[in-house]
Amino acid sequence: MQVSYYESKDSYKNRNATPKGSFILQNVEKHEYWISRMVTGSVKERPFGFKMVGHAPKQGYVELDVFVDSLSNMDQWLDVINNGLKANKRMAREAFMAEMDTTKGVLGFSFAGTTSKQQVKELKSRKSDYIHEALQQIEMAKSAGSAACDEIVAQGEQLGKVEQNLSNIESDLNHSEKLIKSIRHPLRYFFSKTHHHEKDAMSKNNTNHRSHHHQTGILHMRKNDGKIEHVAEEICVPTNDLEKLAMALKELEVQAQLINSEAVKSNDQITRIEGQLSGINDRIQSQTTQVVASSGKKNLF
Repeated sequence: MQVSYYESKDSYKNRNATPKGSFILQNVEKHEYWISRMVTGSVKERPFGFKMVGHAPKQGYVELDVFVDSLSNMDQWLDVINNGLKANKRMAREAFMAEMDTTKGVLGFSFAGTTSKQQVKELKSRKSDYIHEALQQIEMAKSAGSAACDEIVAQGEQLGKVEQNLSNIESDLNHSEKLIKSIRHPLRYFFSKTHHHEKDAMSKNNTNHRSHHHQTGILHMRKNDGKIEHVAEEICVPTNDLEKLAMALKELEVQAQLINSEAVKSNDQITRIEGQLSGINDRIQSQTTQVVASSGKKNLF
């Protein structure tokens, strides 16, 4: 409640009077005052009054002492002030509740003139609608995620082709490196080629043997994985709307993890391709230098 005060009663009664100040009243309380009067002897008076407590803009905490002529005047003033404070609090509370009702009505949680039981009943009746709407939103998100995942997988396939082409280029560079060695040192290359050919044949046999066992293990694991997934599908069957919502959220989480995994794979592929390109460029420059240096020169050893 806003309170204005004046310099004196006379200034207040003036038609063009201007308040000395004003503040927002928060509380009022009785207060005992002792005032000394310098007369014949020392006498102390205890006038009737009360203390107003509040705050003023740009000033902060405010205390204002008010003196009245009699005890009845003080009681009347206190009644008027307390009634005004109660009325302001009641109006503020009613305004707040009205605003809350409006907000709830906009959000669909309550309606004007409905009781709490009616609101709960309304929420229960609309629960299924809310869940179906959430499921639709999740399906839309899953569709968008599936499209993004397909795009990432397609990008990974293209990157895989690039890696294969770079591997072919590296094989060609290996062959050209051997040719350069044969040109620069024919006899040394002949004997080293025979020795390496025998080692490569032995290594190839061992590799084929290992890869056969490895592929068998992979097929065995895939069969076991498929069996586990089939059992899980039989167990996790949603029976109501809430379970459907939980299942849909779980599937969305799995899809997000899959997208993240595919994105990590693509990043790893890009990193490997960058390394391959750098190595190929270095080898091309090195072989070019060797060819230029060996032109016009031929050594048997």
